[in-house]
Amino acid sequence: MSATISIDANQSLTRQFWKNAMPAIVAMLVSGIYVITDGIFIGQYVGHQGLAAVNMAYPVLSLLFGIGLMVGMGAGAVVSIFRGENQALKAAHGVVSAFALIFGCGAIATAALYFGAEPVIGLQGGNGDTMAMAIDYLAVFALFSIAPIAATAIPMLIRNDDSPTLATVIMVTGALLNIGLNALFVVWLGWGLEGAAIATVIANLLVLLSGVYYYLSKHASIRLTRDNFAIKPNLMLRSLVLGSSLLVMHLYGGFVVALHNGLFMEYSGIAAVSAYAVVGYMMTLYYLFSQGVGEGVQPLVSFFHGAQKANPIRKLVFLAGKVVLFSGLVWYALLNIDPAFGIGLFNSDTDVIRSASLGLAVHLSGMFLDGLLALFAVYYMSVNQGGRALAVSVSNMLVQLPFLYWLPKYFGEIGIWAAMPASNVILVAVIAPLFWRDLKRAQQQAQLSPQSAVI
Repeated sequence: MSATISIDANQSLTRQFWKNAMPAIVAMLVSGIYVITDGIFIGQYVGHQGLAAVNMAYPVLSLLFGIGLMVGMGAGAVVSIFRGENQALKAAHGVVSAFALIFGCGAIATAALYFGAEPVIGLQGGNGDTMAMAIDYLAVFALFSIAPIAATAIPMLIRNDDSPTLATVIMVTGALLNIGLNALFVVWLGWGLEGAAIATVIANLLVLLSGVYYYLSKHASIRLTRDNFAIKPNLMLRSLVLGSSLLVMHLYGGFVVALHNGLFMEYSGIAAVSAYAVVGYMMTLYYLFSQGVGEGVQPLVSFFHGAQKANPIRKLVFLAGKVVLFSGLVWYALLNIDPAFGIGLFNSDTDVIRSASLGLAVHLSGMFLDGLLALFAVYYMSVNQGGRALAVSVSNMLVQLPFLYWLPKYFGEIGIWAAMPASNVILVAVIAPLFWRDLKRAQQQAQLSPQSAVI
């Protein structure tokens, strides 16, 4: 059983980065396309109330996606570190423990969704038809919580098994199936939001079954057999600690979405919540792109950390940083060339277009900094510094709260839209110098280590 990741000493770091990042980016972008397609189906065939209902459901669903990221990235980092250390058996135990976390967390999440959905929707100002649609939508995920958790985590594990292309194929297949089932259930059968949820769950279950088959097959570098099938609580805990920052980031994201929804209901009404959903869909492509960059660089950074080769890490992180910053600026410019056109793909209500246009211009102006903050967290997690990764995520939440409290009081709706970019500027100004210091310190330690080599 092989436990070495394919690092070619004669290949430039840039080529190695793109070799690992491109499949992840493609997979994330395809996922983003089918998420956006969901929004288009809902906005066009259910209406702007359907968009608002899904947006009010998101803070609850963020628990599932956050758990999937926590397990996938945390366990993936553990596995890649062991592979860099040439510890094949421990790497296999890390994979088994990750699957145990997926199933265990799925059971816990089912109870959380069942009991927590209605109170969370109510706190955001949901009522009447909006409340009913959101509850029906979440009921499907409550029954199959393991599906979105597994569909988020498993491709990351496979990517850390040196099979980034296969991970992408699995995600793309699930995404295409989701789109087709949305057309069937939402458009042709008229099942509304329940149909959209059922389509997503079925596609997620396909990803889960594909992942199980992969790790039992000869195609896996870390093939699971009776000899290496062991659940290790210490590895489960280590994976949770390393990936906890990503769970916090998603829960933070869900909490912030809930705050925005409540504030928009208070200051503007249901059309503004629908507009916020549209802006969120449009931000999804960039967010998932930057997540793909993080997923692509994480196996390499974790490997070099495990192999005690710290010098290449700095170059990889700098390259990833340039990519997320440049892509964020480009996407912001494209969205604001003709905002009414993009918004109209989701819904043509005049109030929704007005509010969403404001959101694209103001709310997304700091989007590129959000990608940079996510990269900071991924770096710390990849080098076994889960505490610092968590600190970045927690800070991201705490800094935004005062802006959400004060700005709407003075500026109304535009103040709500401005809270995120204002907090991102402050947070990056504080964290970036600390991050730079840590990179320099790691490079200095690498120069003193006889085991370190520049690749």
